[in-house]
Amino acid sequence: MSRTLPPRPDLTQLKHQAKDLLHAHERKDADCCSVLRRLRQFASADDAGIFSQPLALHEAQYALAMEYGFASWNAMKRYVEKVTGRPSPVRREKDRTYIAGLEKHPIGGDGVHENSVLAAIAGIMQALGEDELTYEYLVGVSGAAFRVQMHQPNWCPSAACAPCGYDCVPGAMAATGYRLTWLPVKHDPDLEQAIVKAAPSIRASIERGVPVLYASEETCLAVGYRDDGQRICRNYASREEGYHDTNDWPWVVGVIEPSDAPPDRREAVANSLRLAVTLARTERFGKYLSGFAALQYWIDGLRDESRFAGLNEKNWFGVALANGYCYGSLWSSRLAAEKYLREAAEEHQEPARTPLLQIAALYRRIHETLGRKRPEYECAWSLQPWRIGGQDKWTPQMRHAEAEALKDVLDLEQQAVAKIEAVAPLLAPAPKT
Repeated sequence: MSRTLPPRPDLTQLKHQAKDLLHAHERKDADCCSVLRRLRQFASADDAGIFSQPLALHEAQYALAMEYGFASWNAMKRYVEKVTGRPSPVRREKDRTYIAGLEKHPIGGDGVHENSVLAAIAGIMQALGEDELTYEYLVGVSGAAFRVQMHQPNWCPSAACAPCGYDCVPGAMAATGYRLTWLPVKHDPDLEQAIVKAAPSIRASIERGVPVLYASEETCLAVGYRDDGQRICRNYASREEGYHDTNDWPWVVGVIEPSDAPPDRREAVANSLRLAVTLARTERFGKYLSGFAALQYWIDGLRDESRFAGLNEKNWFGVALANGYCYGSLWSSRLAAEKYLREAAEEHQEPARTPLLQIAALYRRIHETLGRKRPEYECAWSLQPWRIGGQDKWTPQMRHAEAEALKDVLDLEQQAVAKIEAVAPLLAPAPKT
């Protein structure tokens, strides 16, 4: 039987109720089972079946929210905040409307959020109160944590971009319970008309307190607008204080709205690991080599001095940019893979938990190998051409040392994929087709 919230619900009390539900599951208290059967994985399970599976706090929150008649914990949380008078984050100053309190959007730098599209989506999830949909989780469930690509024949930094080659964005969005709609702006031949078309959706999203994706070479967040949507302001990765107003429209903007309920997290993890194997063993996606084939092509290219002989400055910069961006992306994504798998292991029991931790440790070794093999640089992002310091500074010896690091990485990647294939049968079943 469903419960009803009181006229003035208390979010703190609801959090306590979710923890009580979690503890009841730990005690194997049969009274909790009727609530937990609202979760997809427990819908047809008997009491013993429910108690045989682990339960995470976010799942207890989700079940409790459905018991109160809401689609998710965050839907209930937003309702409680609305009826209890939580102030809106939207501010209006003269002709400017913006969302206050959002942090700077990190891109590059220490590499933690190098995947700017997924980092921007994670930023929107945090603005929506979806605290469990972290950057590492989205990078993991989307496959980006396990992906490596190289453009063939011309090395191109787009190989590391989330939508290029194997598109990681749909997988990330499917795990959120929201849908993403792309609106072309600069990619539309009629820019002026494209702005007119996009402006109402941007205004509506900002006024709901939901940032908008601002996507060009990199992606950040549009967090406000001026002049009835004809100009936007963004929180790009910069040292500027506050937000940056701009007339420079992006290639596309992305508007996020609620959609279907996301899959069970253990099911999402199982699907992402099956995807990791596919990405490793598939030779190419369009013009992009993938997985083991991409790494071998990259290694061979670094060892082939004919690729670098006679390059003019512009072409050298493009090759060096692709190399640096893909290297930094690989370094960062494997760190995210480690964090993602360690969190996943906490939601699984044996015999799956230990193999997941072992795979996480392999991805940590890959991350460390890519850093340790570059001792002459402060971090993996130092391979960017503007940090190298010129065409003559990127020597054959440096390229060969990088190839040796990637050779070690290829061996570790093969070990990780073999372990993933071994643990896959222990995880959630593949979805029915």
